[in-house]
Amino acid sequence: MNEVTRWIIDVSFDTGWFGCLLLTSDRIVVARTEQKRCETDGGRLMEFISRRIDIKVRREGEQRRLSYMTMHPDNILAADTKNVATPYSEIEKVEMKEPGRIWAGRITISTTKRERPYKYPLREGEEVFSRHVSLVRSFLPDRLIVT
Repeated sequence: MNEVTRWIIDVSFDTGWFGCLLLTSDRIVVARTEQKRCETDGGRLMEFISRRIDIKVRREGEQRRLSYMTMHPDNILAADTKNVATPYSEIEKVEMKEPGRIWAGRITISTTKRERPYKYPLREGEEVFSRHVSLVRSFLPDRLIVT
């Protein structure tokens, strides 16, 4: 069967990178899209420079994210050594925590190959959370927990 990307969920990483979870027909691919935005307290000039860098980084990240929708998952994995994939057969459970007014939602993926689960804060709000849940449920109906 030809593997196809079905859905993208935008997440952030503890390392300061932003990225996405790509749900394909065979596996979940974790891909980095853009680096953390600049934070500065060096006056107006530094603030202007960091804002310009942020705009460029955000634009490049969005282009990378859009290209991931059309790329084959193997090419996405080859694009960055930090991109990883987990086949659905290795996933024990997926817990999705609904975002609130103050806190971000979270996706936690427990696998058979790793002792500690992967945890990814969601970048999107509650308006798209139910769509994410329904799509993850279509791939992993018996292993999804929503809290």
